[in-house]
Amino acid sequence: MSTQTRPQQYWSIYEDTPPTYHPSNTQQQSIPLNTYPRQPVSTTTVYCPPKRKSKGNSIKTFLTCLCTLAVLGGAGAGIYFLVRPQPFPTPPGPVLPVMPADLDGYRGIILGADIDWSKESPSYFNDRTGHKSANFGNFYYISDTLKAGSLDRTARQTMEQGAIVTVTVMPSDGLAVVSDAALDELAKTCADLNGKGAQIMLRFGHEMNGNWYKYGQDPQAYVSLWRRMATRVRAATNRTALVWAPNTAGGYPFPGGAYTPSKADPRFDQMDTNKDGVLNSQDDPFTPYYPGDTYVDWIGISAYYFGPGTSGSNTTSASPNVLPKDDEFLYYIDPLYRFARERNKLFAVSETGVSFYKANEGKPGQAGEVEMKRKWIGLVYNRTVFETHPLLRAISWFDYLKEEYGSLRDFRLTGNDEVGSIFRSKIEELNRINGTIILAQHPLVAAGNGTSGRNNTG
Repeated sequence: MSTQTRPQQYWSIYEDTPPTYHPSNTQQQSIPLNTYPRQPVSTTTVYCPPKRKSKGNSIKTFLTCLCTLAVLGGAGAGIYFLVRPQPFPTPPGPVLPVMPADLDGYRGIILGADIDWSKESPSYFNDRTGHKSANFGNFYYISDTLKAGSLDRTARQTMEQGAIVTVTVMPSDGLAVVSDAALDELAKTCADLNGKGAQIMLRFGHEMNGNWYKYGQDPQAYVSLWRRMATRVRAATNRTALVWAPNTAGGYPFPGGAYTPSKADPRFDQMDTNKDGVLNSQDDPFTPYYPGDTYVDWIGISAYYFGPGTSGSNTTSASPNVLPKDDEFLYYIDPLYRFARERNKLFAVSETGVSFYKANEGKPGQAGEVEMKRKWIGLVYNRTVFETHPLLRAISWFDYLKEEYGSLRDFRLTGNDEVGSIFRSKIEELNRINGTIILAQHPLVAAGNGTSGRNNTG
């Protein structure tokens, strides 16, 4: 990734093992976005994985899912957002599936984007990139109240495009101030939108293993809050998927951040997983923050390229515009992918992009915007990556131009016609091969496709 030596320790924490799933095995692709039926989550239940590898629990989860799908019409059928009977009105449009039936051994990837809603809309993004993305996300805040006034607009515009709504909720004032009333409001909001036909992926407190948010690097408090949130959301609806999404382990524990714990801070001991009195790359970057399989539907990741000599942290100031290495994307996602695979969880690249630093544009010896983004698009939207990562089911591009840490960063696909054309061609190329990319309103995601007439509309 950089001129720095890449730490190998966190690669070995989750050592590579033969994948549970294989692209040619259509019987084993059927893990729904939400496990059906939902079991009540007790507020007194404490889930602590005894080991980093919990194969026994994973196998039980997997068998439960297979049995469920057999009841619903067969494991090889199209996989829908599975819903137990709810007193919701019939949605006005089709219920989008988690993933379509397998075609020729391939699994589709849900195409998505986190867009700057102050400057663009889903329809604008689709026009600029030439494809109708199947997932759009936005960011909201929670403390003693839920601050999500624009969510109705976000959901409406996303549903108009026939796409899934990703709701990222950030406890930006810290974990301790998030009230039960605010969590109840969040649960009700999700249930109300589900009742209108919205399919929601709820990403709560993302990048919690980083130290650039006030809620970061506070493992026990984070896990406790997540479980409170999950209990309420699942009591209200099972059409909202819970997405646990840490930052990439590259650079963990990101020393020197604003919210890095001192040695006297209790958080330090929670993060010092090997108990050597030091926080470094030998400590587990994921397990301390993981709420437990019972409380998580998907595992997602933030995986960006910020330039040479940087880590996966978003606190980097302007870096030279240098092309990423060929293994850069896999370097960022593979440790968490293995973590997800051990738990039989669907995997999403919840945020990705390449940072082009405007201040360095045109400088001798540096790559241009088109060159940088062409390379990252090719690394991320890559058939070989999809074949070797069969649990990877969704990718969302971070389409922002933003001032951050003293530098203007351009992550956009939509800001340059040639970049948009490169992206459009890449998606067309993948879909010419096998229909690898799942788009909004695609025949594969129409309600009732591949099932025995079961609509699962509630």
